[in-house]
Amino acid sequence: MKRALLLFVFCIIFCIGCGSKDKKMDENTTHKIVDDGYTVTWGIKNKLHGLWISEDGNALCAIQDNDIKESEDPVIRYMLYIPLKYAVELNMTVNSNRMRDVDTDKTYLERNIENFDVKVYGIGGWKIKNEIDVLEILKEKNMNIMPTDYTMFTTRMYENKPCLVFGAEDIVPSNEDKTNNTKRMIYIDVETGELFEKEYEDIIEYLEDENRVNSIYTAQFSRFMEQNMGRVLWSDFDANYVRTLSFFEGCRQIHFTDIEDISENNTKLFNMFPKLKSLYDGIKNKNEDKVRENIAVDIVLTGNPSEEEIMSIILPEGREVSFDGVKINAENSVDGKEHDIHSFDEWREYCKPAKDPGKYASPVVK
Repeated sequence: MKRALLLFVFCIIFCIGCGSKDKKMDENTTHKIVDDGYTVTWGIKNKLHGLWISEDGNALCAIQDNDIKESEDPVIRYMLYIPLKYAVELNMTVNSNRMRDVDTDKTYLERNIENFDVKVYGIGGWKIKNEIDVLEILKEKNMNIMPTDYTMFTTRMYENKPCLVFGAEDIVPSNEDKTNNTKRMIYIDVETGELFEKEYEDIIEYLEDENRVNSIYTAQFSRFMEQNMGRVLWSDFDANYVRTLSFFEGCRQIHFTDIEDISENNTKLFNMFPKLKSLYDGIKNKNEDKVRENIAVDIVLTGNPSEEEIMSIILPEGREVSFDGVKINAENSVDGKEHDIHSFDEWREYCKPAKDPGKYASPVVK
């Protein structure tokens, strides 16, 4: 996912740069505007393949497409969840066209959403519970808006309604962005398709703060995952990750960017999800030529799982967790000093805690 995000961010920076020379045109002057011949198509692309509840009913497993070809326009992929009731599949395509003012030779971007579709799957049966054409709803309401951040779609409860949530603003040409103060939050009830507009919330720093405890699982932060899983199975680019689902109480998500990143001796995980084991074995037996299947796996745990429990699901059966050489840096430590880490107890002791954990969380829906 990180590679896709880096490509995505590069394209956005490039697009913004195309319009950075613009100045707002004199409203009393008529200008000839032409298409400058540059178009980029980007967005979010997802496809769910399977969805299961664990044997004890306290976790879910989702299998999804992760096939991003080199020739494709930049897209990002991530499935959303309302644990333990729904998986939310989001697909959106956005076009950015570079336009040129013939009289001033200035360029700017015009953006439009080509499609914006949501499928809602019921957990435990993998049946589509609802399909929502968000673009059609926006047209019916005469809302010409664009999401403010394509990496920040999320799910949360609003007045006991399970909702897809994202920040948005009115679509204007890039040469008018400086005067665009229309940001707000859009809530869409995934059960009914009802749309609500609320005051804009910039909570990225809060989400990052609450996820600091998961930084031990990132290969870029320390050598912890590298020495426990190996470079091949736990990418330096954080393609695999652990994160807190901040809008639902006690939920954490483990993401394997490829099903073959899971160890074949992962007894605990396969006992939780026997169908995952069957799928995994089928892929392993078929892939004698080592062709990757490009199937990603999400595991969502409820009940406030500990770091030890998370590692017991990630690591193969019988492997001891190694903390050899692991340190927490001054920026992330509770006292602003670097510390050696020898156990998860020490990690929890020295990791700077979130300022207000669970501030936005709602109970898990069953």
